[in-house]
Amino acid sequence: MTNKPNRLMSALALFIYGSIIHLLLFRLYVRWAYRSSSNRSFVDHPLTNGAITLLGGVFVALLMLRLLRKGRGKTFLVIFKAAALGAVATLLTLQTLLVLTGLWLTLHTMGGPYHDGLTLPGMFFLSMVDIETYGLVVMFQSIPFALGQGVLGGALVVWLRKFFQLSQAC
Repeated sequence: MTNKPNRLMSALALFIYGSIIHLLLFRLYVRWAYRSSSNRSFVDHPLTNGAITLLGGVFVALLMLRLLRKGRGKTFLVIFKAAALGAVATLLTLQTLLVLTGLWLTLHTMGGPYHDGLTLPGMFFLSMVDIETYGLVVMFQSIPFALGQGVLGGALVVWLRKFFQLSQAC
């Protein structure tokens, strides 16, 4: 019973870590990829930044909590698994953001001049083709950074295991 608060605190720590690191990496990518003369209205929008922050925290917490529940493992193996899970968390965050963007674009163009008699699924498909084309570039460019944030997350998992002594009782 005493481990439930420890697991909740660990989940909160992982959520906060995932939120901060994804927002930081996103803002660094925006600074690197967008010139000052570019249209940055989408990447600077508070909803985009909030979605990256929230989704990043949720996916990191959900995926990294599995490492806390497993039995004792070698530190290197835990960090290696966390690097892979960090990459998965970042790719899931980006893909979810792309799908939500496609859905938003679909809903806002259905009543406009670009409707041309398409159904909702047809318009969503057309939106996703365009979004995924450019989104794949961002995903491939983010893989090294995602692995790096996973390594840091793995170090956090190792520390949380020792601090809360979770690996014996989970």
